[in-house]
Amino acid sequence: DNFHDRRSVAASLVQGVYILERDRQENRKDPLAHAPAWWEFFNFQLFHILVDDVDNSIFGAIFQSKPCNFTYNHSSQSSPHYVVAFRGTINTSNTRSRDLKLDFLCVRNRLHESSRFQQAMQAAESLFSVYRNSSIWLTGHSLGSAISLLIGKNMTKMGYNVEAYLFNPPFLSAPVEGIKSERLKHGIRFTSSVVKAGLAFAVKGRSGLQRSESEPLHLIPSAYLTINLRHSPDFKHAHGIHQWWDNGFIGLSELHEYRPFVTDEKSIAASLVQGVYVLERDRQKNREGHQVCCAPPWWESFHFRLNHRLIDDVDGSIFGAIYEFDINTSSAHHSQLQNAPNYVIAFRGTLNTPPSISRDLKLDLLCACNRLHGSSRFKLAMKFVNDTVERIGPNIWLTGHSLGSAMALIAGKELTMKGYLIETYLFNPPFLSTPVEIVKYPVLKTGIRFTSSVVKAALTMAIKGPNPKPGKQDPFTALCSWTPHLFVNQNDVLCSEYKGYFEHRKKMEEIGAGKIERISTKNSIVCLLSSLVPNMSCEPLHLLPSAYLTINLRPCSDFRTAHGIEQWWDRNFNAKVELHQFK
Repeated sequence: DNFHDRRSVAASLVQGVYILERDRQENRKDPLAHAPAWWEFFNFQLFHILVDDVDNSIFGAIFQSKPCNFTYNHSSQSSPHYVVAFRGTINTSNTRSRDLKLDFLCVRNRLHESSRFQQAMQAAESLFSVYRNSSIWLTGHSLGSAISLLIGKNMTKMGYNVEAYLFNPPFLSAPVEGIKSERLKHGIRFTSSVVKAGLAFAVKGRSGLQRSESEPLHLIPSAYLTINLRHSPDFKHAHGIHQWWDNGFIGLSELHEYRPFVTDEKSIAASLVQGVYVLERDRQKNREGHQVCCAPPWWESFHFRLNHRLIDDVDGSIFGAIYEFDINTSSAHHSQLQNAPNYVIAFRGTLNTPPSISRDLKLDLLCACNRLHGSSRFKLAMKFVNDTVERIGPNIWLTGHSLGSAMALIAGKELTMKGYLIETYLFNPPFLSTPVEIVKYPVLKTGIRFTSSVVKAALTMAIKGPNPKPGKQDPFTALCSWTPHLFVNQNDVLCSEYKGYFEHRKKMEEIGAGKIERISTKNSIVCLLSSLVPNMSCEPLHLLPSAYLTINLRPCSDFRTAHGIEQWWDRNFNAKVELHQFK
């Protein structure tokens, strides 16, 4: 289960692909074939062979783990169910010509246009779509690692969480690392960076353009970089696959995480929420230890440390985290977050994976019914929120995404009623009402909202009476002093109605119907009607008197993108910010 084991297994499976092709060339068949030993030793079986449509060579294979006990222990949660592996160039007459042509395409950033890559991509897409809930690895060596890298990029854009092991991946640029003089090396790289930045601004502009088909396919934002420190006598040894399973391997592993222009509170809060998502994925995949876990960079980059995990009492999943600002590590970078909170309490949303999806969907249903505050998950979260505020004071942040933002919203409301005004960042908070905002016709949209306001005001007067009960505080009005930050995407049907909710309030004031709207904006029809049933009354937990509303204006191709957390730290973020206050 450790990194050395996974590296060795992945490299051995790639070697299995090399030997599969050599067995084919030399016409070795069972029981004389040499290849099976390379995967059977690790309790894998050959699931599918990938054959090039030009020279009929075997360039890749899909391996499936066997469901039985073995020394390597494939019962572990971190072990893959499938591994897609690709070989590199083979220097024999049967395959050399085709492989070298693909090497040349790789150098020209055109490998993705080749039929071999398209075959590989199609096989990977089919595997991921059929076995989307299984653990799948991508791996390759040399040319094969370039194919794996491209597939990994594409699958990540589709929303899949891909684990990839790339051995000797080609870096398609001048090999500056080969220069012995450190000063000259740094000078060349600095000059190159300045020139590239200048050209990028000149050609693409400040906001950037969409990526073209000739994008630098070898560049990636983040990676675990393992450097083999052992001396190699020649290029063949330095570039060989065999070094990666060597018992005498001496390496240095480093995590490099890219954070583009993330210095504002919005991006930091969103990154801390992402940290909770990745904490739970680490748990599901049994990734333990700082070298293997993927979550820590999401908070360490902003000088926070993990203080406590919030664990659901029903399914054992991690649904939240308490982060503590690390003053010692931040002293040299205090300008990054000058008004840093002492603590940040963050909550994730729904995870679409079998270990947690059942529990999360039940909570989504409770949220839709205005019953989330009665769940054991929220009560546990509220206990930690109260304890933190009582111990530290109000210098904390609350933040969450989707279902998690609904929890943070309710927690923020309860704290406000106690007199604590907590800085709160809510990403894609669900608006529990008909999404009128998706109606394309402005006149129809306004008509629906106006009618709804009149109906709600009339129901309120009929059910609650024209005057509030003596001595009873209006909970909606009591929240006026609290102004949370709401982040919504205009293409997200779950939260876009917040835009219409606040805009309609302003329109009603402009046409002289402000008194109707001041009654209507506090209530929902569902909660009004439920109050007529004994023990069924509820508060409309999604309604707010005041908020900083940030609307993402960038077009989104699908719901997953519009509702995703990653949009809130995007460097090309384009938004409109509005302050709405109840009067």
